[in-house]
Amino acid sequence: MSKKNSFMNKENILTEGFFDFIRNVLAIYGAKKLWDKRKKANYEKKMRKDRSLKNSINKLNKDVSDIEKYLSKAYGFKVDLDKYEISDFK
Repeated sequence: MSKKNSFMNKENILTEGFFDFIRNVLAIYGAKKLWDKRKKANYEKKMRKDRSLKNSINKLNKDVSDIEKYLSKAYGFKVDLDKYEISDFK
């Protein structure tokens, strides 16, 4: 059998631009992640200032407590349902 010659340099498999490419990809990914965190924080600030959203959540919590009262009167056992907060709607 003849021995095949390989034209690839086995000592330097990685090219010089490979690590630059990896660094750029990681930088883009990190920037996107940071951008998403800032965007989410801005939405949370806007949601906390929104009065109609606060009123709706208060009404929802009132309805939950009404359901708890109804279940305790109708069936005789106490139920604790979770109350909602603005942070639940991220």
